[in-house]
Amino acid sequence: VAKAAADAAGLPLYRYVGGTKAHLLPVPMMNIINGGAHADNPIDFQEFMILPIGAPTLREGVRWGSEIFHTLRKKLKDAGHNTNVGDEGGFAPNLKSAPVALDFIMESIEQAGFKPGDEIALGLD
Repeated sequence: VAKAAADAAGLPLYRYVGGTKAHLLPVPMMNIINGGAHADNPIDFQEFMILPIGAPTLREGVRWGSEIFHTLRKKLKDAGHNTNVGDEGGFAPNLKSAPVALDFIMESIEQAGFKPGDEIALGLD
């Protein structure tokens, strides 16, 4: 219904739903490393997520996330970690700590060609 109303009003869906001050498209949150209750590892956080905040479209954001996910898979595998996925869809490697997980993620973002903080944000749960 909202999509039809946005089309009738000649507005993008995010602007119709978010109002006149909306300035961001929907940003997907993609879980890429699991810890805590979702994995059999000692990491305190349950989910390490990436958010493609600089992507021009939702489609591009999903593509960016996929590129980072596959880069992370290769980095984990090359470092001798398993690349099985946890309950929530992220990798569940047996890493020693959250900082180690964040290092892998940041390196993967950069290796995939993106700028952490400008194009890709992090989310933790």
